This record gives sequence, C-alpha cells and structure tokens, in this order.
Amino acid sequence: MTESKKHDSDQCPNRIPPSQNQSSQSHKTFASTHVLGEHENLRQNDISTAQSGQRAARRLEIVQTFFIPGWVMERYPKTVDAILEGGHEIGHHSWAHEDPMEHSDEKEAELFGRALDTHVRMTGRRPCGYRAPVYSLTPAIVNRLIEHDFLYDSSMMADDLPYEVVTSKGSIIEIPPHWGTDDWWTKE
Repeated sequence: MTESKKHDSDQCPNRIPPSQNQSSQSHKTFASTHVLGEHENLRQNDISTAQSGQRAARRLEIVQTFFIPGWVMERYPKTVDAILEGGHEIGHHSWAHEDPMEHSDEKEAELFGRALDTHVRMTGRRPCGYRAPVYSLTPAIVNRLIEHDFLYDSSMMADDLPYEVVTSKGSIIEIPPHWGTDDWWTKE
C-alpha cells in the first residue's frame, strides 16, 4: 500500500469494518446509494425517493449512502437533516451535478471546494466518499480526493469488488458502482 494520509475513522462512523464491529448488531451496512438532484429542477420525486429509502432502511436496520450535490443540500436542508438523523451517510457529489469533462479542472476545483464547504457546514464533518457526476472521473479529481483525505470514491465501474487506486499523490479505495443499482431517471 502506498503512503497516504489515513482518513479519520470518526469522520466515517457508519463505515467501521465488520471485524472491528462484530459485537454490535445494532445496524447493518448495505451497499445502497441514492443520488439526489441530478438535474437542475429537483423534482418532488427525488425527495420522495429519499424518504421512502429512509423508511425502508429503518425497517430493515440498514445504513445507506446518499450522494448529494451541494446546491441540493443548501436548498433542501430538512432532507439533509432527515438523512443524517437516520444514521445515513451523505457523500460529495460536486456542486450542481455538472459533468467535469465539460469544463476546465480549475472550474472543477472551484465547484468541488464550494460543495465541500457546504457539506462541512451542513453536516459538521467532511464527507468520506465521492461519486463523480455522470461517473465522469478525471485523474485530477482522483488526486483532489486524495489531497482532501477522502476515504473512497464510487465512480469507476472497472470491477465488481473494491480496489485501491494509486497515483503519485497517494491512494484511495474505489467502491465500484453498477448501472443496475443506479436510481437515475430520464425526463418524461
């Protein structure tokens, strides 16, 4: 394993490896992710999806991850509060679900920082994970995640199992998503 900063485990309380948490049966971690606000007009459907997902999680005692753009967090603080109160994780999902391939890395750094500041202000902690909008991850973004001490990324679909991504800046864990579990919808 390459040399990199170790992420503070207190920042990711719901992501304790099972070997360190075997005696606790209070909750189960489930690989379910939801992305809110993929489009400029966040529809009530997105909020309803988040609410129904939280109800199911409570009933099944599972913890979920919600990747939410910064503007959505600012616009819907009650949804953010409800997700956090349910014990779920909120991951970084850029500012407004903009495709990083359609603008410069300088612009992406600005949007990333703006979303990160919003995340910290609204949740009280840095996010542990990141999912790139439209799964468009660049080498510069990977290095930015490492520099900001993220624990994992969930944007690349190169495998079925988690793996380590190593760059000259350090390393990060990739938790590959799959199109089959994407809750993306199309405009009608």
